[in-house]
Order: sequence, then C-alpha cells, then structure tokens
Amino acid sequence: MPRARGKDADVEQRPTLQAVLLADSFAQRFRPITAERPKALLPLANVPMIEYTLEWLASGGVEEVFVFCCAHAKQIVSYIEGSQWANTPKFKVSTIVSYNCLSAGEALRLIEQKNVVRSDFVLVSADTVSTIDLAPIVAAHRERRVKDKLAVMTMCVKHASAATRERRLGEPPLMVATDPETQQVLMYDMETTGRGALALESELFGARDAVEVHADIVDCHIDICAPEVLMLFTDNFDFQQIRSDFVRGLLSDEVLGNKIFLADVGNQYSLRVSNLRAYAAASQDIMQRWSYPYVPDANLLHCEAGDAGATTYSYVRGNVYRESGVIVPRSARLGEDIVIGAGTSLGERCVVESSVIGRDCVIGEGAVLTNCYVHNGARVRAGARLSHCMVCEGATVGENVTVGEGSILSIGVVIADGFTLLPHSRVSCFRQPDDEDGTDDEMEDAVSREIRGGGGVDDGGMQGSAGTESASEVGAGGRGLLWKVDQEAAFASLAPPPQRSLVDVADEERCDTSDEEGGAGFGDDDEDESDVESDDEDALFLSEVKETFVRGVEQSLSDDNVVLEVGALRLAYNKTWADCAGGVLHAILDMACAQVPPGGANMDMLRALKLVFSKWGRQLKKFVMSEDDEVEMLLVVEEYCDAESERVAASSGPPGITVGGVFAQMLKLMYDDDLFPVSEEAILAWADEKAGADEEDKRYVNKAMPFIKWLQEAEEESSEEDSEEESD
Repeated sequence: MPRARGKDADVEQRPTLQAVLLADSFAQRFRPITAERPKALLPLANVPMIEYTLEWLASGGVEEVFVFCCAHAKQIVSYIEGSQWANTPKFKVSTIVSYNCLSAGEALRLIEQKNVVRSDFVLVSADTVSTIDLAPIVAAHRERRVKDKLAVMTMCVKHASAATRERRLGEPPLMVATDPETQQVLMYDMETTGRGALALESELFGARDAVEVHADIVDCHIDICAPEVLMLFTDNFDFQQIRSDFVRGLLSDEVLGNKIFLADVGNQYSLRVSNLRAYAAASQDIMQRWSYPYVPDANLLHCEAGDAGATTYSYVRGNVYRESGVIVPRSARLGEDIVIGAGTSLGERCVVESSVIGRDCVIGEGAVLTNCYVHNGARVRAGARLSHCMVCEGATVGENVTVGEGSILSIGVVIADGFTLLPHSRVSCFRQPDDEDGTDDEMEDAVSREIRGGGGVDDGGMQGSAGTESASEVGAGGRGLLWKVDQEAAFASLAPPPQRSLVDVADEERCDTSDEEGGAGFGDDDEDESDVESDDEDALFLSEVKETFVRGVEQSLSDDNVVLEVGALRLAYNKTWADCAGGVLHAILDMACAQVPPGGANMDMLRALKLVFSKWGRQLKKFVMSEDDEVEMLLVVEEYCDAESERVAASSGPPGITVGGVFAQMLKLMYDDDLFPVSEEAILAWADEKAGADEEDKRYVNKAMPFIKWLQEAEEESSEEDSEEESD
C-alpha cells in the first residue's frame, strides 16, 4: 500500500493527546466537608470543580481523559456517567477506580500498570480552573523531546509576588532555579522562606554562564509529561507526592539525567484550588471574569445532573449573575460580585455582598452575608450575620446567629437560634476521627473510613445525645460537632488574609525594575533597601497583632481563638512567637494607658497596669515559650517607653503620666503577678545583658536597680542555703 500523503498523513501520524485527571487531592484541607463529598464535586460558583477542568481539557485539544478516583469514587463515577461527558464526541472520558491509594504516586503507578497511556499526556488535578492554551506548550514539549529524550516533563507556571502566592492563595514559599537559556529546572525548593541568603549548590552552574533564581513563581500544577514519567514512579516507590518527591527526586538524580522544563503561561489564567483561601480567590476571580470564558453567564458548564443540568445565568451590572426563578425583594440590597442559583429566595432587607448562593436556598429577612459561599438547599434564617464562611448543602443557620470568619458548616449542620459561632469554626454532623493528627499529605478518605465505621449524628455516633453535648457547640436544638483546626489550616482559611502592605507593592515594583535592568544586584544599596522594607513590615505586623488582640478582647473571644488568629499572622509574616508576644504586650500597655484619667498620678498608672496584667497576662503567657522570650518582653517594654518619651518630647502639652515614669514599680508588678510571663531569672538575665552597655542604653536597668539588687541578694542567699544543706 502506498504511503499516505498530505492531510491524511498528518492524521495518521498525529498522536492522540491524552490527560490524566486526578480527582482526589490526597489531602485534608477541605475537611470536614470531604468526609462526605469528594472535593472534585464541591461547587465553585455553583458549578462542580471538575467541570471547569474537563471543559478546559476538551477545548484544549485533549481527546482522551482518564479520571482517577479514590476517595468517594462511587460519587464521582456516578456523576460522570450522568453528565454530558459520558457521550461527548471526540472527547472520551474514562474512570479508573482504586479504594486504597494513599498518594498521587500510588495513583500514577496504578495507571502505568493498566497500560492505557500511549504518548505524551497532560497531568492535572480536578480542582484546577484554567484558560491556558495547551497547544503551543504541548508542541514545544514534543519538539524538545525529539531533540532530547531525557526531557520528560514541562511544568506550567505563572509569575506573581510572594505576597500574592502566600496571602491570597495560601500557598507556601517557593524558590525555583532555572537555566535562563533553556528554562530547564535546576532547583525546586518549597522549604526556603524567601528571606535572607539562599545557598545554591555549585553543581547547578556546571558549564552554564548564569542561573536564574525565582521567588515570584506560582506553580499551576499543570504538567505535560512523557510516558516515562509513569515508569519512573513505578521504578521509585518512594515517589509519593508529585512535587516534593518526584520533581525534587529527578532534580537530585545525576545518574539518569532526566530533565524538567518550565513553560511560562504569561497572563493566561490558571489557579489550582488547593485550599480554602484559594477557593475564595477562584470564586472571586470567576465572578470578576478573570477566568473568561468560564464565567457564569457563558453557561458553558453544567451543574450536577440531579440539579437540572445546564446553568441559565444572566449577567447584571456589577458582576451579578442570576438564574431564572430567583426572588429578590426591592428592599434587599445586593452588592457587587454575586452569583444566585435558580429557585433561591431572598428576604426583605437582607444584604448580600461578594457571595455565591446556590439553588433552592432561603435567605431570611434582615440577614447579612459578606464573602460567603452558600450551597444548594441551605437555609439562613432572619437576622443571621455571616462573613467569609461556607454553608454547605442542606445546612441551616438559625435566627440572629453570628457565624465567625473562616467557619465551615458541613452538610446538614444546624446552628441554633441566637448562637454565636467563633471564627475558624468547623462543624460537621460526624465526629472528628481520633487519628486527626495526620498530615495534609494523607488522603481525604481517611476521614470517610471513620464515617463508614459509625460516628454520625443519626446513628448515635456523638458522645451523648445530640441535644446535650452539641448544645454547647452549636446551641440548644442545633445539630453538629466542632472539629479541631490547626494553625496552618486557619492561615489558609476563607477568612481574609492579612492586609496587603505597601511593602508588597514595593517588592513588585522593584522586581519589575530589576527584570528590565537585567537582574537584581546584591550591593550595599540593596541591603539598605532591605532593612527599610523589614522595618516597614515589622511595623505592619505589630499593628495587625495589636488590632487582632484588641478585637478579641472586645468580642470576648476565647484564649485559644485569639492565639489561633495571631498565629495565622505569624505564619503570614514569617515571624516568631516572641514577635507575637511583643505585639500583644504593646496592646496590653496601650489598654493600661487608656484607663489613666486626665491629670492622673503615678498611682493611677500602676493601678491600671496591675488591672491589665492580672486580666490579660494569661493570654500573653501563651505566646512566651522560653526564658529568652521573657527577656525579649522586657526589651519590648523598653522600646514602648522610648516611643512614649519621643511622643511626649514632640508634644507641646503637659508631659502627663507615662509607663516609663513608673518602670521600676511596673517591673515589680510583672514579677509579683504569677500570670505574667516574666520570671526572676529573666529579669536578672536582662540586667546582665545590659551590664556592658552605655549609660543611655541601661537607663531602665538603673531605674530598677534597687529591685534588681534585691533579687540578686535573694538568689545568693538561696544558693548559700542550698550549699549548706548539701554539706550537711
């Protein structure tokens, strides 16, 4: 038979573009929701997440998709079989099911065993929203493979500031080193903080003239892979996670020499919904049309089959999207960036801003929703106030309930009338499993296995009856149990990230300038600028810690919740617990000063200090971890008094009563109060540190010298008594 020519030859020779879609994130960041529902089917702007990924793959030239399912696999298989994807021409979607995979590595090894991947393929998760044009990236990957068979992977990335990645998306720091000519990846480091010096191995340079180091990369988690990638996972059973194990493992393997390259997608949109903060960011992006054409009114996407299928949104000015059958009274106030599903009714005088409300929901009279995500069939009763939270399918928020920022009400939860739910609360109808000290690298199905073994409200799985134990957690007559949340989860929650500072803007402008000039330098000027940036950021951190602590006092939050919120700031700014303690101490001293009446005397200041120390010293103690931290607290008091003196000197009015004016007496108060975290050892260590300083630097030590000498003498007497007892 003669060889095919022309167009027919192209058809015969062009390989089918396949994709592997991981419908399990092998993480627990969306718990407790994912105890009952797969993350891939959670609604994002009222459309299941997996729909965005499948629609993008179909429009990007992919012809065959293998959807790997593990946690809640039956739900995903049932959804796909009942969706448009079951019979879409030239786009075949198949499911691969396993009930015992613990990682992405195990999933890819199972796929390799099935021998279904025949050529280069796209590797992506089912929680990805993207508009990236795959064709040029796939073409570049294939062209590179023709020249170099060791080029096994191309990773899609975007450029954004570290502040955007960490605060807006809740992702950890990332440093990537590349060859500037070929874009070959030389280092992929998720542990470096991005601050200070970075050590590079000399082997990275080799024969290269230069190496580029990027701290401004956002990983899209979209990879173009050669079939050899699956084989490498099979050959290396220690490869469990794609980035932390496989990518870093290949980069450190000098024997096989496999290579990974970057593809910069420029301004094209792409975001992986890896945590709740990214979920909020993706929702807002969709409403603000950054993800076009995947926006509500395009109606390209489908709801779940049981929910009437295709969407029917229309666009209203201000990025408001409404389906048919929505009831909105004239007295209701709708802000911008809102999605409302069919069959939903809003009550009189309710307020909705920057929120997504699903189908068949009821929002009561006078309810206020700000940055909320309310799923199908949920009920929010009259007078309820919700901010930056998620209310899942069938859940009910009672009348006059307040739901704190960052909270999640899982499926079927009921919050009783008049109850106040604290920030970062997570409530489920199922008891939290006993093995909740697992890491985020464990699979979501670990939670659902607990459920299959019992533990729900309906089967008596709560300890005690639902009306007794849960009354203190969700109110009398409510339904649900609180789950514990660690600080890392709180940092990446739905609650708003720390306020973006001018330092971040300066970082971006400086980065842009450096790129135009051909790279950043490392001279003295850069070090001076870095010092200024650090000072500005320290001031911003101090301000936010003080505001957070004061808000906790005003709202009568529990100690644990205050620690949780301040801890989230610590992670966001990469600070220590001692830094947090310094901010809290500033706030406590401010409270004392505010209680001193005009024209008051030193005794009034001491009374105010004693009051706040006895009342808030316990909270401060939770941030102080060591004797060094206690010494740091004394240094913070010195700084506070210095700033106070500068304000007095700059003022034209009478000097008034200051903390510095009663420093010696205050130090004794701090020592006498058992709840305040300053010990005798810390005071003596602080005095010893100042021994060699100039007189100006040790003026506060001099003020307190009689008390310090008393402590020293008491310590010496104690030591002598101990020596006499030992000799006897």
